[in-house]
Amino acid sequence: MTGKNLLKAVAVGIVLASTTTGAAYAVPSYAYADLSFTNFTLGGVIGAPGVTVNSTAVTLTDGANYPGFAPASNSAAGNTTTGADVTQATSGPGAFPAQNTFTQAMLPAGALLPAGTRGDALITGAIAGGATSNLVAEGKLSVPNASAGSQSGTSTTLNISFTAGAGTGPITLTFTASSMAQAIVGTNGDSANAQLGATFRIFDQTAGTFLFITDNTDPTDSGTNIAPNALNTNVATTNAASPATFTSGPTAYSFTSAPLTSGHTYQLALQDSTTILLSTGAAAVPEPASLALLGSGIMALGLLRRRRNQKR
Repeated sequence: MTGKNLLKAVAVGIVLASTTTGAAYAVPSYAYADLSFTNFTLGGVIGAPGVTVNSTAVTLTDGANYPGFAPASNSAAGNTTTGADVTQATSGPGAFPAQNTFTQAMLPAGALLPAGTRGDALITGAIAGGATSNLVAEGKLSVPNASAGSQSGTSTTLNISFTAGAGTGPITLTFTASSMAQAIVGTNGDSANAQLGATFRIFDQTAGTFLFITDNTDPTDSGTNIAPNALNTNVATTNAASPATFTSGPTAYSFTSAPLTSGHTYQLALQDSTTILLSTGAAAVPEPASLALLGSGIMALGLLRRRRNQKR
């Protein structure tokens, strides 16, 4: 082979090596968190004679962040009669499922795409008449050589303010909830984390104190701030051979507050959230085949230089 042809071969080899070098974490990481409430009902003094509901408000927020892409966030306000719907937030190359898709839609199997993160939330129907609430956060991290992590989160806040009249009985809150969290990594050292959260409380604005609430489903969880264990959990993994999954539901929940005081103003608040976190591990390690190709190119350069020195 002439020196000119050898130089061409070296150049091709090095170009091929540089373009085919892959990251060790080319297999995507994935996380999914979903929380849903159905048959949401309020009983007791709310809606009873002598009780004045001052305001009803529902706030939904969502967000998404993915390395190399602009973050996104949205918010929406509604009420306890018609509910609320927030625009899905997405970040990353996609493609993404349609808004209000509350199922796993970006599973890691197959091709690297779709990739990115999304968050979405929706409440439909009257809160006191069996409303349905859905939240979802989902993401897949598969950008080659990405050093930053990605995350997505969604939350809903339900606030109902009311003044107790002559009836001073307790408030009852019932709903059926189901949840799912899953975390998967394709390469050891990468991490995936899916988180769920839900809390419920009633604040006596007149007295400046929180009411004691009994969890009829699990009395050990009773107190002034209720956070059922099955709705407050997270799963995480950094092991490609050990996906982490949590599933709960559908499970019925029932709560009863302490008796109200006539003339006092109260605020009932229910907050829930879903969050996923994804990150890569150590710096990318070139694949063996790419290393061999790059090495052969460097060796060829050495032979070419040696040949030229011998001709001098």
